[in-house]
Amino acid sequence: MYRALHQISVVTVAAIVVVGSTATLVASAAPSPAIRGDGTRSSIPGQYIVMLKDTASVRSQGAANLAGVLSARHNGKVRSAWEALRGFSVSMSEADARELAGESDVEYVAQDHLRMAPRPQANPPVSAAGQGVTPHTAQTPVSWGLDRIDQHALPLDNSYAYDDSAGAGVHIYILSSGISLSHPDLSGRASYGPNFSGDTGDSSDCLGWGTAIAGIVAGTQYGVAKQASLVGVRIYGGTTSPCGGVIHAPFSGILAAFNWVIANAPRPAVIVYSVRDGCVDIGTGQPVPCSPADLQTERNAQAAAHTAGLSVVAAAGGSNADRCALDGGVAPGTFYVGATNINDAKAGFSNYGPCLNMWAPGDMVTTDGLSGPVATSGTDLAAAHVAGTVALFLGKPEFAGAVPNTIYDELINRRSTPDVLTGLGAGSPNLLLFTGPPGFYTIGESASLAPMGDGRLELFGANSSARLMYREQVGAGGGGWSPWTHSATKGWLSVGAEPNADGRLALLGLTPSGEIWLREQTTASSNIWSNWSRLSGAPGAQPIARATMAHNLSNRLQIFATTHQGQALYRSQLAPGSRLWLAWNTFTFSGKLRSITAVSYTDGRIEVLAVDDAGQVWRTTPTDTNWSPFTKLNGFGMASIAAARNADGRLELVGLDAGGGAWRRTQTTIGSWGDWSPLNSKTLARLTAETNANGRIHLVGVDNLGNIWQSTQMSPNASTYSIWSQLDGQLRP
Repeated sequence: MYRALHQISVVTVAAIVVVGSTATLVASAAPSPAIRGDGTRSSIPGQYIVMLKDTASVRSQGAANLAGVLSARHNGKVRSAWEALRGFSVSMSEADARELAGESDVEYVAQDHLRMAPRPQANPPVSAAGQGVTPHTAQTPVSWGLDRIDQHALPLDNSYAYDDSAGAGVHIYILSSGISLSHPDLSGRASYGPNFSGDTGDSSDCLGWGTAIAGIVAGTQYGVAKQASLVGVRIYGGTTSPCGGVIHAPFSGILAAFNWVIANAPRPAVIVYSVRDGCVDIGTGQPVPCSPADLQTERNAQAAAHTAGLSVVAAAGGSNADRCALDGGVAPGTFYVGATNINDAKAGFSNYGPCLNMWAPGDMVTTDGLSGPVATSGTDLAAAHVAGTVALFLGKPEFAGAVPNTIYDELINRRSTPDVLTGLGAGSPNLLLFTGPPGFYTIGESASLAPMGDGRLELFGANSSARLMYREQVGAGGGGWSPWTHSATKGWLSVGAEPNADGRLALLGLTPSGEIWLREQTTASSNIWSNWSRLSGAPGAQPIARATMAHNLSNRLQIFATTHQGQALYRSQLAPGSRLWLAWNTFTFSGKLRSITAVSYTDGRIEVLAVDDAGQVWRTTPTDTNWSPFTKLNGFGMASIAAARNADGRLELVGLDAGGGAWRRTQTTIGSWGDWSPLNSKTLARLTAETNANGRIHLVGVDNLGNIWQSTQMSPNASTYSIWSQLDGQLRP
């Protein structure tokens, strides 16, 4: 374990050396090199941060060896060596530090400073009564923070759904004020890391802030990832005692903490980093700006952790200011998280701006205090929700071995809820943390099944390279699949298929910009295709998010779509088999619809089913002259849905829930639906359905890593399906 740093005072003489990347050799006759950030009010006299070059010499000698050699040469004393960051810390005079900066292996020397500690808002304890966690994967009642992150839209439903794995096997390192090992909500899953605060002692928490973060990250009661392991790494201490005087963190201790986690954390692991805007005036204890050199070194440490396979989550800060202007930049791959309140508005204290990646609950959120539950506020708590979610995803089997960039892209670009937050400030991303499946707001469907003229099913897909792929069943009703054929064109996000009245398949392609393009087989079952043609855009130039097709009463194809804004649309072929289409029409619906599917009855009527922002499923069918009003199906919500027709004419609806689990329900009679029942266990991101020539419904799903799975009804009209089996190839998850 790293030896604790001695307590810092204004008479201490110390210096720090860290390895960097490139520099220019300093000639011996030149004036002594400057020390970056010296003379500022937050400077720790005699303590320095020195970046070394990323050279063959440095790599061969190692940071620990160079620390001893260089500190001895310049009358210093090594405080700690950081192999993972290629650096070390040392105590020496200012004159010796300037000489050290001229060494050929040194990139630069920077003064060490005191980082400002977060100040949690003091609030009265809250009662924990009635807050028991169920043994299943849904908790109710819950804090509003947990309640908000597993659903896209308000109002809250007083429930938090999460995977069975619950972050098991993932280690979360909390760089803050320590952690309370004895807290019952942490269930024996917490341990101490070293204390890098500058005082003596372990990483026990006498301030309560690290424990509050831990409670939201992985507490049994208030936590996101309820089975993850927690490690408290103390970086904050006081000037008069561990919890007395001015609370601060030396930059040297922050760097040492990152180095230790990089070197010692078993993977997968997450770092959640708790800091406050600015530094501390060492004389008065008042906030002052930080040295740009120290801030850059801090970002370098975060980037090194990311490169080493650790996901890093940082608080946006609480000065109600543009974070980019305060800190001067961001570390690549780090989550920077702002805080929201219960009404989906920016918390008044939260920083904002384009340097943020996303937002999460952080205003008056209930979590663990040292002596009981407390409702408190801070962007650290928002970051804690994200860190717990990162652990939740790293614990999912489908994300086993995922690198930080994969999780970063998943949570920010694929899962987050867009455009529901208000008052964010200029340049801020309107993205709210979401722990559920990608079905609600991700656009396009990456797989589609359609029957060919000879009875075989054809499977179409869009892969992660934006190319369309297709293959056919070897025989009608089953018998395996032909090899994949890849399209020459590129730029497809989604695909849909349906046979024309004459048996020729129509293929629908959706681009990332929301345009729909169509092509048809020249003859049935031939897989010789016409050229692509673009359909006219939706009303108001809204980009299309999802689209599907079905036959109507007059044997014409109809396209059903939802836009990025949640509006549902439809349009029809001018005539059966025609390449000309009538204008778009808009469905009447008071809310927003996302996932959409359509299936024809035996008499040619179409049932359209769609999912709203709360996950509820709605249905409509045509009347003599137009569409009936949407009516809501009973039962719990789904993220995405698909439909097919049973051999006896009853429709079958399949869906993916908030955890990616697959479900089915069947009409009891035409137009009336039974309850949801689970399909065989498999966590999926996409699902499509079609009826085989033998009357059995065939399902194809895509998991979060792009793997393709299939399952088939055991017999026509059956309520049971075969175990999921994997197909070769990969599609866009």
